[in-house]
Amino acid sequence: MSSNNRFSRLVYTLQHRKAFRQVEKELFGRVTLRGYLHDLDKVFPYPIQGKKCTYELHQKHARHYLARAHTRADFEEMAVDWECTKFTEAG
Repeated sequence: MSSNNRFSRLVYTLQHRKAFRQVEKELFGRVTLRGYLHDLDKVFPYPIQGKKCTYELHQKHARHYLARAHTRADFEEMAVDWECTKFTEAG
């Protein structure tokens, strides 16, 4: 993956994190600790590891994916993630 493409993924992730906090505040009236930490594990590896490896590690460990979600907070984070994606996905 080119350094330009890695940078664009980093920028996308930062925009997604901002949208996540905005949607969370709109839905729940506040930003939680999970909101501040959401997808932070992707920010630092992207420039080094690239998209595929970073995403695979994220999906394996992040609790806001259906296969790993168990608590109400996990499912709330999942719902906010889905909702904010429409603000950051290209399309």
